Amino acid sequence: MKVKISHTSSIHCYPKRIKRFFQKNLNYHHYDEYISHMDRAIVGNVPKEIINLFKQNKKEKILAFQQSLADMAMYIRKNRKRMEKEHIGFMESDIYSSEKIKLFEKEITSLFNEKLRDVLPQGYRVELNYANSGGFANVFRLSLKNSKDEKIMHDKALKVYYFVKEKLLLNAPYHNNYAEANSWTFLKYFVGHNLDKTQFTNHYISDMKSGYCLTDFADKDIHPVKKIFNFKKMLRVSNDDYENNKPLFGKLYDIGGIVKDIDFINDRVVLKYYKKLCNRNSEKDLQLYLDILNKRIQNPKTPHRDKIIKAIKCFEKEKFKQLSPWQKFMSILNSIFS
Repeated sequence: MKVKISHTSSIHCYPKRIKRFFQKNLNYHHYDEYISHMDRAIVGNVPKEIINLFKQNKKEKILAFQQSLADMAMYIRKNRKRMEKEHIGFMESDIYSSEKIKLFEKEITSLFNEKLRDVLPQGYRVELNYANSGGFANVFRLSLKNSKDEKIMHDKALKVYYFVKEKLLLNAPYHNNYAEANSWTFLKYFVGHNLDKTQFTNHYISDMKSGYCLTDFADKDIHPVKKIFNFKKMLRVSNDDYENNKPLFGKLYDIGGIVKDIDFINDRVVLKYYKKLCNRNSEKDLQLYLDILNKRIQNPKTPHRDKIIKAIKCFEKEKFKQLSPWQKFMSILNSIFS
């Protein structure tokens, strides 16, 4: 008996928690495929100094502040083309001499404060000033002051992308709004603590629907670098922008252009063993630890066996890169004839 199968439309599954999705990997080639289906596509939150101002209706006011940031990002993006046509430009060379830029700063500051009139406590106000432009965004300096005109937090950098969605398919996995939100989220997860202690500026929030992100503003008052996190070595990534961007006051503020290597590490267990191998104090200590790990992986039932193997391979590759040409040659010969 023939059974007639009725046609049903396929249902696509999209990630519900964008934060966890971004923590798992980098360089997705289909960001827009799922982000466009989300009502809200936000990772992170506004700075704690702002949250602490809200004594009542905290959740509603946090959401209202986020929405005000989103509205300002969309307003700035909308007016960018108008300003370019009027030859105002957001150019570093003419920013300090342009009276029209200063008028625009007053305009957006006034509009921002109007939106926050019922959100911030009485007497508190924000200020937006143009800081710089890059290949993918304008950056504005965001200050928050109390009734005594005192800053209540370190200034933040409001990065407003020129386009919400990257138009060039070749750039989309590595640059602009979606990719940078992914990179910030991934990096914070693998560092394991706030980025302000590292060589990176601290990231607070990215809103991929309205196309902005908020980080610490790199100036003389920024949190000093306490520890360098070797992002390229530890997570096995490459980045031309990362190499070319010069730090400001010791801080790297642009996280665009990160590309995964073949042996990219996106697992915290692999990273744990890889770090332990990298941090051995001597060759003798390293060899003892390698012997322990090699003994463990002989047993197929060893927990995380595949991850330990990957960590060892990543370490061996990194160690090989550090050899001189002659040492590399001898190492290859030894591996052939051993």
